[in-house]
Amino acid sequence: MKPTVALLVASLALAAHAAEQKKPENAPAPATKDNFFERAAKTIGKDAKGAAHQAGQAYSKAGKDIAHGTSKTVKDVGHAMKESADKTGKQIKDTGK
Repeated sequence: MKPTVALLVASLALAAHAAEQKKPENAPAPATKDNFFERAAKTIGKDAKGAAHQAGQAYSKAGKDIAHGTSKTVKDVGHAMKESADKTGKQIKDTGK
């Protein structure tokens, strides 16, 4: 326990010493202030945009698959109805003679 406390005190002392040191006069100023919240917001925004794009593609593909299946089913039913009507028409003509 004593080494841990000693290490903590030494770390705090070094941090305080580093904070007290003055910067050289010719040191360049930071270009922009680093803001954690701005970076986090940008990252979250990019992730959300990417997720929305992926979701849109997935729904688009699913919608196309559903539409294709529905269209094919409607066409099949339409062809079956036409064939049935043709058969019924032939039967009526044949029995009417």
